[in-house]
Amino acid sequence: MKKTILDFIIVATFTFIFCHLSAQHEVEFLNANNVNAGIGIGGNLFSRLDSATVVHDLSDPVNKWDLYEAPKGTNKKTVFTASLWLSALDGGSNAHCAAQTYKFHGGDFFDGPIADTYSADYDNYFKHVFKIMQSQINHYRTLVFPSNSDVIDSSILLWPGKGNTFVASIYGVNIASPLAPFVDVDNDGIYNPLNGDYPAICGNEAVFFVFNDERDLHQETNSLKIGVEVRGLAYVYIDSVDSGFLYEKRAINNTVFVQYDIENKSTNTYHDFYLALWEDPDIGCYNNDRIGCDTARNLMFAYNGTLVDFSCEEQPAYFPYRAAQGAVILNHNMSDFIYFVNDPNGGQTDYFNCPALRNYETGFWSDGMPFTQGGTGYGGTQLTKFIFPGDPNDTMQWSDYSIRSQLPAGDRRMAASIEPMDFSPGEIKHFDLAFTTAYDSTATFISIVDTLKRDADIVQAFYNNNIVPCRNELISTGIHQINDDDDLNVLVFPNPSNSHITIEAGANIESLIMTDMTGRIILQQTINAKKATINVFAFAKGVYLLKLKSGNKWGIKKVVIE
Repeated sequence: MKKTILDFIIVATFTFIFCHLSAQHEVEFLNANNVNAGIGIGGNLFSRLDSATVVHDLSDPVNKWDLYEAPKGTNKKTVFTASLWLSALDGGSNAHCAAQTYKFHGGDFFDGPIADTYSADYDNYFKHVFKIMQSQINHYRTLVFPSNSDVIDSSILLWPGKGNTFVASIYGVNIASPLAPFVDVDNDGIYNPLNGDYPAICGNEAVFFVFNDERDLHQETNSLKIGVEVRGLAYVYIDSVDSGFLYEKRAINNTVFVQYDIENKSTNTYHDFYLALWEDPDIGCYNNDRIGCDTARNLMFAYNGTLVDFSCEEQPAYFPYRAAQGAVILNHNMSDFIYFVNDPNGGQTDYFNCPALRNYETGFWSDGMPFTQGGTGYGGTQLTKFIFPGDPNDTMQWSDYSIRSQLPAGDRRMAASIEPMDFSPGEIKHFDLAFTTAYDSTATFISIVDTLKRDADIVQAFYNNNIVPCRNELISTGIHQINDDDDLNVLVFPNPSNSHITIEAGANIESLIMTDMTGRIILQQTINAKKATINVFAFAKGVYLLKLKSGNKWGIKKVVIE
């Protein structure tokens, strides 16, 4: 009998572990709305990339590309892959870069957070992405707590929240620092789903992913490391609100939102830190596309460059739809836009290393020549920071389409940068994006760009009116998605406040920065004291982050203004 019970316990234990391991995947798909978007390991969006050398090939048996289908179920694709481009200068003006395109040489990004040691146990857990649906959260919140693990969904049990004991017991991985966002119901700073803590998301479903540039050598940019940990959350909404305008509902249902929290975990204080989004769009067939930007909308976009799209290789035609694919930078202003052509005989190719990356992000080609107005953007006399900013529907404006006699449609890539920033140790930069698709069988291959711009306005308004308040609400209920470790023993009181707050620290506070939850700086000033009082009467109601610096130490506190 004892042997029978022991055997049962062993089988049950391994069954529990196997079921939970199999619940984690290297690719997860967001498909609650009209898009079917794959989020995978490897550091790129809409791809699943192993760390091994890969080829830019749809038939690659190891790596998966082209995982952005819109509308879902049609096998019509619009994005081959996309990635962050990061670069900065340290105190000695040495350039540090972290960026990827196709990981031809191994890449700069490595799955998982920055750790003291990287082990097989670490990889078994962090070489995955983590999907959660609002319906799972809603069901979970009907349970009575404290609860038992056997009635809780594995996606909630194994969510990578700080201090998750289930991850420690099953994978042998201790999540010691804030990682995936969660609502801390018992307010103890630790993710414990048995006590009612649950993942914090906005939207109907989300995928969390994390990577860093610290673990290994940078084989794509051949550069010094920056020392960043990048925590990403991709999510979608099902917009069922009847506003009287069908196109408003359709725009949100055709969109994937992505938020990046990029933390400087190095000891370097950087200046001229640039953030950029690089994208390889393929509107159906990859070799007949054009691109452009709209600086007023912080939008970069791609569209077909021929009257009718056609199939090529493994990529089916987008016909009968006419389609345009856009990426909107939601919480920053675009400062630079560049294009590349996958053809050494036409336009500019995407030559890639750290000096070239710094050039691209600052308005120069890889050879140091500046962007210029007109033609292909090279070799002119009038300097510009934005290539092809004109409306392709207006032949008098400078667009990729208006120079079609000089530059045929082809396999395009594009990148947009935001304004440069300082980046201090412990600081977190927030970079919010929306990938949105416009498609219509009655539009032309050019007029669909106007439809996309209208949809981009809808997406931006939705972000401002729904997503930002959603985040603030989650934070006010106890969300832990930032590095709120306090090295300075800071006290902030009264908190909440509607007039003044007093700050006391255990060390001399050199300076403070106060930001809203989108990363926008509200207040910045020098203190040089252990105690200070700040007037917050004029601030809008909401949740803010107060970041205090003393030497190499940082303190970060949430402040609520009533």
